[in-house]
Amino acid sequence: MFEAKKHKIRFALSKHLLFRESDYNLKNYFNHDCVVIFPKLNLCFNRIKKAGNTSVCAYLAQVCGYPDFDSPHLLKENLIRPETASLKLLAKSRTYHSLVVVRNPFDRTLSAFLDKVGGDKSGRFSNYGGYRDDSARGFLEFLKHLDALPNRGNRHFWPQTELLYKPLNAYTLVAKLENLSQVLPPFLKDLTGQSFDGSIFEKPHKVEVEKEGKIKMANEKLRQYYIDESINLVKKIFKNDFESLDYPDELSI
Repeated sequence: MFEAKKHKIRFALSKHLLFRESDYNLKNYFNHDCVVIFPKLNLCFNRIKKAGNTSVCAYLAQVCGYPDFDSPHLLKENLIRPETASLKLLAKSRTYHSLVVVRNPFDRTLSAFLDKVGGDKSGRFSNYGGYRDDSARGFLEFLKHLDALPNRGNRHFWPQTELLYKPLNAYTLVAKLENLSQVLPPFLKDLTGQSFDGSIFEKPHKVEVEKEGKIKMANEKLRQYYIDESINLVKKIFKNDFESLDYPDELSI
């Protein structure tokens, strides 16, 4: 209760004092899972669920000298978030570089289904269409359910453009997961003065690989799950992602 009250006070102070003239989406900025601050890099990383954000967090933490963590959960719990950062750091973070990594909506949507709905074992997502039906039919039922929701429900299923904490053109780097190994090394070199081998970023970080079932390789399964109706639903639901993030909305299957 006390921690919740402290968070509300911090949010109010920040909103009215630190960010009163900013164009930040403060609900996203102070969301528990949306932004990580890396003071050593002078960087704010906008996490987009199902767009490689855990691996990117792990690589950035590695660059900053964090210890190795045994699980994605331990990694995330040891990162600095705006909701827990000091007001001094929050003020300083306004001048930091900003990074967001996005993903092809066709791949991302299928990955979210496979990880959270079609193959879920926790029961957490049992209210979604297609639950535990790991098939093209199940995927279609999931998309129909998603399309009928007044909002997108869980943030894993939100359009990426609705998870941003500031306007897209205000980020220092908007990187695509598909070419991360090409664009992240020069970006990190600008921040640190060190050179990085791009091949390191071609695969998920070991902290994700070692978690059973975490990696879904959705881009290799498109033909298995997509039919014309599901393609059209993804195009409809994530229309703004395709347009704003410059991804083609055609999928050849």
